Amino acid sequence: MNGKDKKTKDACPDLETAKAEVRQKFEGLLAFCCGSGGERLRFHRFEAELLRRVFELARLLVMLYLLSRHHKLNLRLRFNRRKYKLDEPYAERTLQTVFGEVRYGRGYLRRRKGGSGYHPLDEELGLTRDGDSPGTLSFLGRLATRMSYESVQVISRCAWGWAPSTETLHRLVLGLGRYASGYVDSGQWWRSKKKRKQEGNVLVIEEDGKCPPTATAAELVKRRQPRRPQKSCCQRQRGQKKRQERGSKKRRRK
Repeated sequence: MNGKDKKTKDACPDLETAKAEVRQKFEGLLAFCCGSGGERLRFHRFEAELLRRVFELARLLVMLYLLSRHHKLNLRLRFNRRKYKLDEPYAERTLQTVFGEVRYGRGYLRRRKGGSGYHPLDEELGLTRDGDSPGTLSFLGRLATRMSYESVQVISRCAWGWAPSTETLHRLVLGLGRYASGYVDSGQWWRSKKKRKQEGNVLVIEEDGKCPPTATAAELVKRRQPRRPQKSCCQRQRGQKKRQERGSKKRRRK
C-alpha cells in the first residue's frame, strides 16, 4: 500500500444505492445460513465460508459508513476561506481494514497560493496517509513487537484471510517506534529528555545484559562460606575419589 490518491472524474455514489447493496448482501447471507447453500456443508467448511461472507458484508458496511460521512461533511466551512479551494470533489483511494481492502472517496482541498493540500474527511476520522485503518495498525504493531514478521503473516491470514508484506510490517514497526521510544534521536521522548535538567542518576538497562544484583548482605555471607563435604552422587565422582585415594600409577619399564 503506497497510500497515493487517484483522481477520478466519476460522480460520488448514491447513498441509497449503497444501502440497497448492503441489504441485498445481507439477504444473501441469510439465505446461505437457512437455505440450501449451507445445508450440505460440514461445519468447518460452513464456518470458513460464513467468515468470508461476513467479511464481504463488513467491507460494504465500512464503505457505507465512509460514504455517509462524506455526504454529511460540510466542505464550505473549510474551503470557503482564503487559504484553500476545492480541487477534487471525490478523490478515491484504497483503505486497508481488518476486513480487507475498501475503496472510498473524499474531497481534496488545495492551497490557493500553491502547495500541497489535505483531505478533510481523513483528518476528521483520524486516517493516516499510509492507507491502513487504526485497528489494523494497532493489531499488527502489537504482534510485530512480540514475534517475527513471518509469524505475524501466518496469524493475520488465519484471523483475517489476508496478510501484509514484511516490508509493510517493517515500516510499521519503525514508524510506531519513533513515537513510542527514543529511536535514533528523533523520538519525542528523546527530544524532551534533552531539554530537562539533570535531576539525578539515569538507570540504563542493556537489552541483552545481565540482571542487576539483588542479593542482600546476609545472603552473600552465606554464599561465601566454605562448602561442606558431600558424598559422591554419580559414578564419575566416585571414580575420581577412588583414583585420588589410590594415587597415581607407576609407569612400567619397557
